[in-house]
Amino acid sequence: HVAFASAATNFVAGDTNGNIDIFIKNLDSGAIERVNTNSAGAQGSGGDCGTPSLSGDARYVGFVCAQTGLVADSGGAVAGFFVKDRQTGAIRRVSVNASGVPANAASSATAQALADNGIAVFASAANNLVDGDTQRYADVFAQRYAAAGAIATTTAIVSHAPEPTAAGQSYVVAVGVTRSSGSQAIGGSVAIS
Repeated sequence: HVAFASAATNFVAGDTNGNIDIFIKNLDSGAIERVNTNSAGAQGSGGDCGTPSLSGDARYVGFVCAQTGLVADSGGAVAGFFVKDRQTGAIRRVSVNASGVPANAASSATAQALADNGIAVFASAANNLVDGDTQRYADVFAQRYAAAGAIATTTAIVSHAPEPTAAGQSYVVAVGVTRSSGSQAIGGSVAIS
């Protein structure tokens, strides 16, 4: 996949907003989709978008955009940093404070803004993203854009010794836990009496 910004109106049907939009192209199939749309698929309006970035699996696309109508918050036409989940269609403004209030100054980002651990990095001169920010220079912020996935594991009793035959007998149980991602197994034992 490759993500790019363009003012072209012939990549997808219904692109009539007259602004620079963010697209992603599947290099295997050639399919192109516009990602700066709201969760219902409607286009934004009133400003341009740029600086797209992709998560490693291309599920998430981050971008800076000054369009309205992408999310329900009242960020207005101040350029914010957004992340679109291509799997669910959900979109969220990431350049917000802990209460969800959008940045009160423009945000910017690089093409490497999305980490695969669910953290986005962006810059903003906003003074309302963290308490005590009074200098009005651009700061760099890290914000979660996706829920950190639970580590899928398989747990199994590997052995127990001696064979429990009587109530109150002490024995040791060895438990093995393996991450489904194929990383190294985690082992341990528990004494039960």
